[in-house]
Amino acid sequence: MAFKTKTIKKSANKAIKKTRAAVEDAIEAASDYARPRVKAMKKAAAPRVKAIKKAAAPKVKAIKKAAAPKVKAIKKAAAPQVKAIRKAASKAFDKAATASREALKDSLKAGSKALKKAAKAV
Repeated sequence: MAFKTKTIKKSANKAIKKTRAAVEDAIEAASDYARPRVKAMKKAAAPRVKAIKKAAAPKVKAIKKAAAPKVKAIKKAAAPQVKAIRKAASKAFDKAATASREALKDSLKAGSKALKKAAKAV
């Protein structure tokens, strides 16, 4: 007996669907199983994390304080470039808005009288 391609494809698709459903169910079951355990581990680790953060706080503060002048200098040096970029972006936005407004007007003017009135409002 010869197998038809159509029959093979149908059976393959059925097998894929069943396998996919089984895998999704297994993933969901594993997730449900692991969720309370992960929550318990986080709860158990919370005091240690808090202690590490507390111990590191003075060092972090000192690093921020030491880096502040450098950060300020970098921001000051970058300010003209940032201003120029903002200005260029604003011009580009205005140009694009004008172009889109003109294109809308042109498309409305090509239509009926009601559309031409709408074009005047734009």
